[in-house]
Amino acid sequence: MRRLYKKKCLECGVTFYPFHRLSKFCSNKCSAVYKSKKSWYKRKCKKCGKLFFTRKKRNQFYCSRKCYIEQKQLTNVLLTCLICGKKFTVKYSVAKNGRKYCSRKCLGVAHSIFRTGKNNHRFIDGKSKERNIKRDQCRNTIQYKNFIRQVFIRDTNICQICGVKRKRIKNGKGKNNNLTVHHIKSWLNYPKLRYNIKNGIVLCAECHRNIHRKSILKNIIDLKKSLHLKECVL
Repeated sequence: MRRLYKKKCLECGVTFYPFHRLSKFCSNKCSAVYKSKKSWYKRKCKKCGKLFFTRKKRNQFYCSRKCYIEQKQLTNVLLTCLICGKKFTVKYSVAKNGRKYCSRKCLGVAHSIFRTGKNNHRFIDGKSKERNIKRDQCRNTIQYKNFIRQVFIRDTNICQICGVKRKRIKNGKGKNNNLTVHHIKSWLNYPKLRYNIKNGIVLCAECHRNIHRKSILKNIIDLKKSLHLKECVL
């Protein structure tokens, strides 16, 4: 014989006899009403301080659209663009980070004025563009292409550091996408060894990147040491 459990509904307060001892509501309707009430809770408006009800999932901090707009206007900052002179409003946090221009167009104009030539942090001697053009012209010659082909044949299309093999691109006419030829003695400092097969080595993209990073770090360390020695002498 089934045992009867006498219960009181948490929503309407009616006594009922459920089929299961853990039941809390007399019907599905009471269950839905109770759960909907539980999901709502009180919150205080950040602008006017008025109490209002909101759901837990919503990130609602203002009681109305009016309070939201008023608070937003208080936090906004009025700035003047340094390029076109136009006035624009931004958030206080954005203005604090150093916003100076009204749009990306004005930012681009500013960079073209203030970050070109000697003002650029990567400026060396003003001849880097000419060197790059000459290098590209040299690398399009038959002599350079023969040098690359002979180094690949000698090293059997395998990275000489990690041993990664050549991967072919689909519909890429046999081109490889993961191996390159690295000059052991640099292209810039040793022009006579540019096409010498003994000066070339096959490397994968990652190993090639790591070698150049180490050389850059080494140059920086050597420069710091030389500066420190000069200070000591003075």
